[in-house]
Amino acid sequence: MMENTFEFIFNSCFTFSIPVWVLLIGVILACWLLYWDKNFRLRIKGKPKCVATTHNSFTIAWEKPTFAVPSHYMVYVENIPEHEPWDCITTSDRACSLKIEYLPINTTFVVKVRACTDTEHGPVSDESSPITTRNLAYKMKDVSTLRSGTTDKLSVYDVPVHVERDEQLKIRTVMIGESPDEDQNQSFKCVLMVSTPHSGKTTLLQGIMNFIAGVSYSDDFRLGFGQELLNKIF
Repeated sequence: MMENTFEFIFNSCFTFSIPVWVLLIGVILACWLLYWDKNFRLRIKGKPKCVATTHNSFTIAWEKPTFAVPSHYMVYVENIPEHEPWDCITTSDRACSLKIEYLPINTTFVVKVRACTDTEHGPVSDESSPITTRNLAYKMKDVSTLRSGTTDKLSVYDVPVHVERDEQLKIRTVMIGESPDEDQNQSFKCVLMVSTPHSGKTTLLQGIMNFIAGVSYSDDFRLGFGQELLNKIF
């Protein structure tokens, strides 16, 4: 019987025995509880999901742990094309979503999330699916004006432009985008067109602008010039 029990002696006054199998079950249960406490309790089910994307930001959301109430989360972001080290963003509350801003356009990222309490860090979640910020076209759309009278299926946004005219030479210079500061390097593209009035120059320029900005056939909008520019003869 002694081979299957452990004998405990207290103060040499009395003894009692515990079967070995009971002791083993207790040890296994204790180990499981430790594992559950550190890993399972703060584990985030599934992977983070992207719920909104712009040209320079995206919003990520995830599931709250089932058996714990985290005090905050640690969100890890990696720029896939550059293979840069993971950036870590610590949230300030228990919200299960985060908007990550000031990102480059047309760039792909992946995200992981970790739930935390004041004293514990849970395991890192699975990686999200690749998230790509919008291209230049969406950036231009955000600063443009929706043209009245355009259909909802294919809205037209008039981009802000700066126009300079030479009345004598009948030359019109149209500049799209922000002018760089004097101390910045001048980086721009120039298109020179010569033709007769009403020959389709503006239509062609609008097509070139949409192509360069990255507007695709499947997009539900197009970029254009304002009517004050379209109505001018030169």
